[in-house]
Amino acid sequence: MVSALILKLVILEKCVPSGATIHFITDLALDTFIADTVGLALSILWNFTFNRKFTFKSANNVPIAMLLAFAFYVPFYPFQIWYIDAVEKSLANIGDWAFVIAQGTCMLINFVLEFIWQKFVVFRNPKRVGEATALSERHSDESASEEIAAENTDTE
Repeated sequence: MVSALILKLVILEKCVPSGATIHFITDLALDTFIADTVGLALSILWNFTFNRKFTFKSANNVPIAMLLAFAFYVPFYPFQIWYIDAVEKSLANIGDWAFVIAQGTCMLINFVLEFIWQKFVVFRNPKRVGEATALSERHSDESASEEIAAENTDTE
């Protein structure tokens, strides 16, 4: 979100006409929409990289996994725009806290849903290629041991 703020303050104020709006689910200031969208894309890239390397330790096909990570936001980003606007409007009587509550609850929803998505869709395969190989070798060793044990009982 820091990148979105920097983008908005430095670049967009110079490039986007003041007061310009866009209608995407609801009416938004154009500079805010662009900053949020770019910030979201950078956040997805960062989270994907961090989750791939540290959280899930995945060696999946990176381009496909990246497309799956971005695919989560195809329905979630419009939901996020709608949800934050709806919560802010319904809690307008509490002032600035409406924005904080809307953003906070949306971040919580995003955290839970995106973790589930990444765990079961994006990074669903074994953690590392080496671990997958070790697992298959261990399975082969166990199968070979079972076959030897079966042969020994057959010969007795």
